[in-house]
Amino acid sequence: MCQERRAQKSALVLTRRERIAACVADLQRLQQEQERYKQEKLRAYENFSGGTLSKDAYLKQRAEIDSKLSEVKSEQDSQEQLLTELERMAFQNSAREDDVFTTYAGATELTAELAGTFIKEVLVSSPTEIEIVWKFRDVFEGYTDTNEEEVHDG
Repeated sequence: MCQERRAQKSALVLTRRERIAACVADLQRLQQEQERYKQEKLRAYENFSGGTLSKDAYLKQRAEIDSKLSEVKSEQDSQEQLLTELERMAFQNSAREDDVFTTYAGATELTAELAGTFIKEVLVSSPTEIEIVWKFRDVFEGYTDTNEEEVHDG
């Protein structure tokens, strides 16, 4: 049960990071598409001015490219808004956590108020396995209770 909860929590944290990374990747892809369409538009003009493309064909091609550019720009604006919102949420969560951590930084004992502030639930799977589900990011995630000795060559 504890491992399932840990996996779910990890998936939620990764989801936000993955969504931000996906937004950044989409924005880069959209920027490349914009550049490609601008180049196509320039080539169409060069073909028209060079006499290899008729005026009607050029105007049609330019309108198609402008339409594609408009679609890409709209999608880019949407992705930028999504990225801004995801980053804002991440910042707010981090700032909120920092405020709470600062408030209780000098605590020397676990009080009911402190436990209620930081601990969502305590899961006991067996007499030897206890998991604390934090209300905030688990700053101790990845650490274990056992001390492992370092092996040095020499």
